Formats: sequence, structure tokens, C-alpha cells
Amino acid sequence: MTRTEISRELKINYFRISEIFGYLAYHRLMPDSIGSQYTFSNVPENLVSLFEELQYELHTYPETKYKKTRERYGWNLKMFSYYYAHSEVQLYFIHKSSDLKKPLKRHRDLSIRAERIINDLTLAEMPVSLSKVAVALDCSEKTIHSYDITTAIQKAKDKQLTRRRHNEEKELRKIFDNLITDHGDKNPILMRTVYDSLGRHRDYIVEKYPGLINYMTASVKEVNEKDKSYKLQLLINRIREAIQQLIKSQRNLSVAAVARYLGIQYIHAKGYKIVKEKIEQEIENYLFAHNNS
Repeated sequence: MTRTEISRELKINYFRISEIFGYLAYHRLMPDSIGSQYTFSNVPENLVSLFEELQYELHTYPETKYKKTRERYGWNLKMFSYYYAHSEVQLYFIHKSSDLKKPLKRHRDLSIRAERIINDLTLAEMPVSLSKVAVALDCSEKTIHSYDITTAIQKAKDKQLTRRRHNEEKELRKIFDNLITDHGDKNPILMRTVYDSLGRHRDYIVEKYPGLINYMTASVKEVNEKDKSYKLQLLINRIREAIQQLIKSQRNLSVAAVARYLGIQYIHAKGYKIVKEKIEQEIENYLFAHNNS
């Protein structure tokens, strides 16, 4: 298999695969038929010095290392990979001290300071942002990106967002519960009235708090059904009272007579359908009970 095929199969960076091939070829760990393609006999005597001039680290990306050597010395990828695997070159990078340790220490220090700043902002309930952390660290936003502090910032922002939404949902639920409690025996509650009381659009609540919208819808339905039943019972009581008064005064017991007693002149109008049905039902119940008494 070629380097390209192995890179694709293992999902490993192509230039990293090439470095591995160079290492295997240099240490003669490949079959001669393959290793000979990656082996070079004309190794420069000052090989370590050549790499030293490039000023990169052991952990520098393989592609970056290769491009620098190609630009400076004109080496192709196979040559670079073979020369880079040279024992003296590897020892040079392994023992290269200050250039590697200082950035790592700075990374740790910056990360620790950033974590403290993020915690302070969170405890103070102040919004965490890239710019605020950068100002507090006295560095650029680009530096924060390069040290991968953005992950910690994003986690803090996500936690703050979750907390804000939790608190907002709690407050909205409290407002809604008070609305239901104070409703009493008024007209049916409309969801539009609920949204106005909450100061939020329906789409906003549906998107952010689907559980709350379900709770409110069910609660409003329950309240309205109870209110409807209560008012219906009041109507039935008034109808029964009207029937009793008409009987006492020995007046004609009819739907129209009961309706007039209730203050309704045109009982056959479409809007009084339910009232008419209840009057008919109560008259029928009264006559049945009277005839069987």
C-alpha cells in the first residue's frame, strides 16, 4: 500500500504517515523492496545543523516541518522523512529544552489564569465572553484561540445560558400560576392573554420552553372547563327557579315563558341554542317528576 492509501485507510495525516515511513526505512524495518524507495545514501554531514536552522519543535505539525525544509533546502517529502528520522536529529529535538518548555509553561499559566477569570465572571453573574477574558488576561483574542481557551469559555457560556433559561422559566411559571389563581369566576382565559401577561411571544416560549407551553395549555383548558361547568350549573339553577315561579303563579309553563323570566326575548335565536336545550330538558324533568309523584 502507498502512503496515500494508508493515510486514507487509517485516517492519519498523510505527512505523519510519511514520517513513519521515513523512520521505518532509516531503521531498516521495512522489506528492502519497499524500504529502498524511501532510503537515501547521500545524507548531509551537517544534518542536525540544517534542522536547527529551521527553528521548529518536535511537536510542530509534520506538514509545517516539511514545508519549511522544502522551502529552505528543496527536499522532497521522502527525503525530509528519511533525514528527519536520523538518530542525531531525533536526539536534538528530544533534548531541545527551553524552546519547548517555555511555551508549555506559558500555556499552563495562561490556562489557569483564564479558568480563574471565567469562574469569577460566573460567580459575579456577569456574561462570559471571549473579549472580556482577553481583556482580563491582557492578551489578544487570537492568543486565546491559539491556546484553546475558547473551549472553557464556551462551556461557561453554555452553563450561563442554561441557568438563565432555568430562572426565566421559573419566573414565567410563577407569573402564570398567579394569573390562574387570581382568575376567579371571570370570562374564559385566552392563551393570548397569557402571552401578554408573560410579555413573551408564543413562538419564543414554544422554542425555549416546550414543557412550560404544555403545562400552561393544560392548565388553561382545565380552568376553562371548570368555569364552563360552573356557569352551566348556575344557568340550570336559574332555569329551575324560573320553573318554580311560573308554577306558583299558575302561568303557562313553556320554553318562551322560562326564557322571558331569564330576561331572554328571542330564545330561538342561534346564540341561545344551549340555553334553549337546557330549558327544554329541565321542563321535561319537572313534568316527569310531577306526573310520577
